[in-house]
Amino acid sequence: MTDALLNIEQLSIRSSAGTALVDDISLQLKAGEWLALVGESGSGKSLTALACLRLLPAGLSAQGRVSWRDKTLSKFSASELQQLRGGDI
Repeated sequence: MTDALLNIEQLSIRSSAGTALVDDISLQLKAGEWLALVGESGSGKSLTALACLRLLPAGLSAQGRVSWRDKTLSKFSASELQQLRGGDI
């Protein structure tokens, strides 16, 4: 168990052609902390956020582990994710 609110481990995002759009990002966000993703246009900031909430556009796939309060988001149902989006995250 960790004290991180958001934990991203080895997140990679690929296109349907296999092109790496985000490659192996890991980070933790703890309660009371602020985090900014900074980079050039097209560097994967928005895709990283969308992947965390399982909102990637069709044709893109994510691998890795994203957890919120020690719960793996890939195991959340659609209704559980909907409640989480805009509320906690």
